[in-house]
Amino acid sequence: MPRVRLQAARAGRLVVMRWPLESLWRRTPADAPPRIERAGAGRIASAAVPDRCLAQYHDYCLGLVRRTLSDESVPFDVVFGDLPPPPAFLPERTVRVGLQCEHTLVKPGGRDADGAPAGGIPLPGSTGNYLVRIAGYDRLRRCDRVIDYSLPNLANIATCPRYADHLARSVHVAPLLAGEAPAVQDGGRRDVVTTFTDSGQPRRSELLARLAREGIAVRNVTGVYDEHDLVRLYGGAEVVVNVRQTDHHDTLEELRVLPALLCGAIVVSEDVPLRSLVPYERFIIWADYDRIPGAVRGALANAERLRRRIREDTSFPETVAAMERANRRSILAALHSPTARIPLTGSNL
Repeated sequence: MPRVRLQAARAGRLVVMRWPLESLWRRTPADAPPRIERAGAGRIASAAVPDRCLAQYHDYCLGLVRRTLSDESVPFDVVFGDLPPPPAFLPERTVRVGLQCEHTLVKPGGRDADGAPAGGIPLPGSTGNYLVRIAGYDRLRRCDRVIDYSLPNLANIATCPRYADHLARSVHVAPLLAGEAPAVQDGGRRDVVTTFTDSGQPRRSELLARLAREGIAVRNVTGVYDEHDLVRLYGGAEVVVNVRQTDHHDTLEELRVLPALLCGAIVVSEDVPLRSLVPYERFIIWADYDRIPGAVRGALANAERLRRRIREDTSFPETVAAMERANRRSILAALHSPTARIPLTGSNL
């Protein structure tokens, strides 16, 4: 089977490793027509080939839509994702649902932030506020509903009157993208893992180099998007490290962090704004960028105790169960009344 290159920094050396290429492509051609399926009283049109980096979140949210249409007898057809409605879908009974998976908490000067208005969330350690950047806004304006993976994103948008209509059409769906990993005995986990798609970004490459200089063996794994492969990767990891790609884009990368936690890995993450809104924030080890190597070393030294604390803390599975219920409520609210304003309360914030 073809394999994808994997970089690992071990005690100052760069080691090339390999990972199965099971989930890097789909056999369906990229220009294939939409996939159309029946679900209860409605139909769903979705991309035959979703973006590979977001395919798992796309499929998770699509599954929630499918389940809601089937279980709740919602009398609508759904166009899910960035594609035109099929001719057979009548406008009066069609709901267009888009995904917003970008950072909205962006500092002035950030990439692709030209023209983004300032919101009401203060910048750390300086005057002024974060910008409210909604990537692909023209595309999302054509949607009846927008799914966002991040409560901090929505809280930032809520401070900007320009995007009141966008906010009213938005719901939050937490990225519960990985099932529980097979049981691993304490001591059986051994890796420090990062999953940076672009490890050449300066602050990420600098961190990988610094971890290597300090004798911390770390693997940067790319191209793993399939749930089975993610569970295998995170299930064997002692620590998963998360840092932001740039100095400007500050929303927490929950598409990486939450699946790692669900698989039992210890997560060390760069601190982020509005993290009190992240339902599971107390189960993450937070550190400023410069202190991440020390936090990783401390996590390795106390891994058994840290993992046992999470495993024995009933509030973690309760938090996950609450997020699952909130996700279902969000999709139900989005589909039952596709033209109604959704208040930013309850399952949204």
